[in-house]
Formats: sequence, C-alpha cells, structure tokens
Amino acid sequence: MTAAEAAGETTEESPAPETESIPEEGGAEVSPEEGTDTPEVPEEEQPASEDETGEPAAEDGEDVPPEWVSAIPELEAMRGFDQLSPWHAYDVYEHTARVCRAVEEFTAGVPSPELRWAALLHDVAKPATFTVDAAGRGHFYGHPKAGAKMAEMIMRRLAFPKQYVARACTLIRYHDHRMYPNSRSIRRTLVKLERACPGDAKALIYQLIDIKRCDAVSKVPKAAHYAVELDVITAATRAEILKKPPLRTSELAIGGWDVIDSLQIPPGPVVGSVMEELLFSVINGEVENTREALLKQMRKGW
Repeated sequence: MTAAEAAGETTEESPAPETESIPEEGGAEVSPEEGTDTPEVPEEEQPASEDETGEPAAEDGEDVPPEWVSAIPELEAMRGFDQLSPWHAYDVYEHTARVCRAVEEFTAGVPSPELRWAALLHDVAKPATFTVDAAGRGHFYGHPKAGAKMAEMIMRRLAFPKQYVARACTLIRYHDHRMYPNSRSIRRTLVKLERACPGDAKALIYQLIDIKRCDAVSKVPKAAHYAVELDVITAATRAEILKKPPLRTSELAIGGWDVIDSLQIPPGPVVGSVMEELLFSVINGEVENTREALLKQMRKGW
C-alpha cells in the first residue's frame, strides 16, 4: 500500500485513480475573472471555559466555531457525521476543522484566501455522496467533484470574486487527485489546473500539495506519513516547473499553420485535434517540444 493510499486518496474517495481524462479547454467548472478583496475564513473562536489551572479547557470540537454553520448552513450536515473509515479518526466536521488549523500552521498563518476556503469546503459534499459497502465501510465516491460544485454555489452566494471561486473550487475538485514524483504525473496535473484556472497552474499546484498535506495529517496517525511523500512530490514539482513544460497548445514549438502545411489539410477542428495530440505527446514524455521533433511525430501519427 502506498502512502497516498494510506492517506485515503482514491481508495475510499474515488474508484478509478489516474483514469480521469484532462478536461477540454474551456471545460473548467468555474471561470476566473478579475476581482477585488475577498472575505477570509472566520478566525477560530476562543474557548470560553477554563480548567482549574486557568488554562482553556480542551474538548472535542473546540476548533469548530459555530459562526461557520450560521454563515454556511451546508456545514451542518457534517456535524457528527461518522465516516466509517479506518483512515479517519474524526467526523467530517472535526476533520474539516483540523484541516483548516493545519493550513494555518503549514503556511505560518498566511495562506491564500482560496486555500483557506478550499480547506473549509473540501469535504462539504461527503454527507451527500456517502455510501456503505457490504463490510460496513463508508465511501464518498465523487465527493471532490460534487464538493467543487457545492463550493461554487456557496461562494457565489457569499459574493466572492469569480477568480477566488475558480481557484478554491479547483483545489477542492482535485484535492484527492493522485500525484506521483515524476514528470508525467506533475505535467498532467499542471495541465488540469491550467485549464481550470488559466495562468494560475504553477501557483495552484503548490497550494494543491498544501491541502493534500493538511488533509493527510488530519486523518489517522498512520496516514500522516503521506505528508513526507508530498515533500518529495514538491521537490519534483519545482524541478519540473523549471523545465518550463508546455501547458497549452499555444506553447508548443509549432502552430496550427504548421499542421495545415505539413498535413495538407484545410483549417478546421482536425487541426486542433492534432495540436492536442501533440501536446499530450509532450506531456507524456513521448516527444520533445522542438519543431523538428513535433513535425516528425505529426507525420508519423497522421
């Protein structure tokens, strides 16, 4: 069992890891636009009670401010929701509170607004997607995608700028997406993020790793070591970004007219399809992003 599986990624959350296709351009669930300031997650409420030593009394759920539910009624369904999972020590609500706290700790108290809200809403769809198998174990198949849709609705209701909605929902959508410390996995993840939030992929991938890390340390102790694996993935991501891989067809070393001239075809959808195939050939490490290599690959495949 890998560390990612121990952290609960794709084992309890999605039945078919790494089979999801990268969305078509323009297929993002929300469209980013320029915006202004956005409200932040409410500060944690200080516990009112103290023990005999004068220190705040520690009790379950003390990190869950009631104001959250007042502002976002969808969180109420998470209260006391038993996940029936060997990878979760807390109910959905308490787990969420711990992820939010971890986000503050791992970012030294200065996370981006979208990361804070992604942490708060990353599991908002778990109650709605909950199923129990024959062994009595709980599953939440499809909850990242359903959660992104719910988060979009919530954040739009709260009048967030669209750019923040897009980024937060993208982090929620892919918080259980499997990543590996190799070029192909990192490039494919970057392309997914780029198509969801054009221009933000290189920043978002680090925030995606952040929320994965915070999610892992907020489950059971044996899942926390996935955070160490994520450190390796972070280093591999930095190295890959330095290589400046193409994330869209416009960043390939050839353009549409090269396809038209080389294949002797008229302008049209086929040109776009050829460019897409070439992009993924580069992403998958099958060909270098050079003019000669791409023209050769194109002639060989078409």
